[in-house]
Amino acid sequence: MLSYENRVVAGAGLAAVLCLGAVTFIELRVGFPGDWASVVAFVLFMLFGFAIPQVYLLRADPSVSRVSRMGVITLMLIVLASVFSTDVTGVELTVIWGIVGVSVAAIFVYEVRDGYLQSLRNET
Repeated sequence: MLSYENRVVAGAGLAAVLCLGAVTFIELRVGFPGDWASVVAFVLFMLFGFAIPQVYLLRADPSVSRVSRMGVITLMLIVLASVFSTDVTGVELTVIWGIVGVSVAAIFVYEVRDGYLQSLRNET
């Protein structure tokens, strides 16, 4: 029997594949300027495939730490940015890796803030 978390992840995977299909359909029918189809596909795939399900599971299942959930999102951002940026150049490449940089910076800031607050709690 599938666990609740596995069902959420499987549904998210299906949504991500449907998003890629939609982007491919739009690209073939209308087209995107430059390499923006890769950026749109990357963002939609990350949102529906990894970010939204992990944030939802963070709220629904507090047994897994926030840092672990954020780490999954950041790790998948790095892996998928490597895949989606193979044929992309210029501004589009900067946007993809900028999103990764923001995610890495966010998890770093969260860890520093959490460590600082924990040290304040230990002093009192």
